[in-house]
Amino acid sequence: MDYGHNIVTAALRAGLLRAILAWGRSPLEPHFIGAFDQILNALFKSSLRTSIDELEAPIGGQTFQGFPTSDKWEALWSLLQRRWASMKAYIEREKASDRSACSNITCATIASKSVLRRCSGCRLCRYCSKACQSDDWRNGHREMCGWTGGDDGGSVSRRDMSFLHALLHDDYLRMKRNILNDELAYLRANPGAPFYVNFDYWGLAMDGACEVSVEPIDTFPLDNAMWRFQDARARSSDGRVQLHVMRIADGGCDSLFVFPLYSATAERSKGIEMLAADATSAVDGREEADSVQMQHLTEMDILEVHV
Repeated sequence: MDYGHNIVTAALRAGLLRAILAWGRSPLEPHFIGAFDQILNALFKSSLRTSIDELEAPIGGQTFQGFPTSDKWEALWSLLQRRWASMKAYIEREKASDRSACSNITCATIASKSVLRRCSGCRLCRYCSKACQSDDWRNGHREMCGWTGGDDGGSVSRRDMSFLHALLHDDYLRMKRNILNDELAYLRANPGAPFYVNFDYWGLAMDGACEVSVEPIDTFPLDNAMWRFQDARARSSDGRVQLHVMRIADGGCDSLFVFPLYSATAERSKGIEMLAADATSAVDGREEADSVQMQHLTEMDILEVHV
């Protein structure tokens, strides 16, 4: 079964949830339960708020209690509640702070979107001054302004992109300590090697957790102009920009979205590099010291935004 956002959205608008209510609360033949599980697995990849709001029948986590699909539906409902809460919190944060980062890597100032002027060509990059815009134009934006090729998520609506931003940022904050540990392990095994952080939502677990891994830059599955541009910008940022990649299900195949993480300072990334370069870290007794340092880096109050 395909489970891209466009396919599932169309099915939901056509009344998929109403069919589930009637079908899932009736005795199912054993060979139908597998098919029903496929549908619920597909819904794990989706947002159901619009369709649920349109249902006349009340619906909640206990809707299928006592039926074979009960456990999976309750897990799905719990995941949706967390996702909707994340989206609501993200929207509230956006209204309150409305922050983005100056696209000129030599600056990368994080400020209110009302202060940053948007590029009139691509409508994506923002700059804190005309000088920064001119500087970035000379340093690569000239070639990329208005670029539309490759796997850039062009079929995804602005609302869906906002949801992806919210989901990725919340998962990053929630798993930051584990991500930093993975970065440390990667840099100790591959000193100085550039990497990206991969957030994989393809094989989503029933608890809604995605798989996060630190991967070498040269293993990224796409090699298009936009990726090379983003890679070059991150490398020239001196640790203030990190490439985060989101892998999601889309129409039976996977789609990749690159959300660079801009940090106000490179203090955290420099701290990881220093720990990785410390030759004494592998000596007995250093694990506790490493743990203290990692906790400190995790809790550092550094302004960060995904753009």
